[in-house]
Amino acid sequence: MMFSPTGERVAVVDWQTSNFLGTGMDVAYFRGGAFPREVRQQHESALLRGYHEELLGLGVRDYSLDHLMNDYRHYSFAAIAVAIAATLIVKRTERGDQMLMHMTIGAALQALDTNALDLLPD
Repeated sequence: MMFSPTGERVAVVDWQTSNFLGTGMDVAYFRGGAFPREVRQQHESALLRGYHEELLGLGVRDYSLDHLMNDYRHYSFAAIAVAIAATLIVKRTERGDQMLMHMTIGAALQALDTNALDLLPD
């Protein structure tokens, strides 16, 4: 946890998989791996527009909604990669297997639903 000098603000940083990636990474990873397909589809556009508006409100510049959407599509594969990698390094449990399968299927459906495969090189 990081605290501002005045103590008015607190930021929580997860350094487990820290990396410098596009802005759409976190939102794609979270939505693809956490929500059931129907819920994600129902709210996806509105949530992404709201996320984009918040970014702009916080001072992000030169980052269009279309750019966010392409990043979101591109990073829809992230939860698949994380879930597969996790199967190699964590102890297997029934609950863990269910969670990783949910993440993998959810992210795969997200990639399909957003036509993310179209972004991959031929």
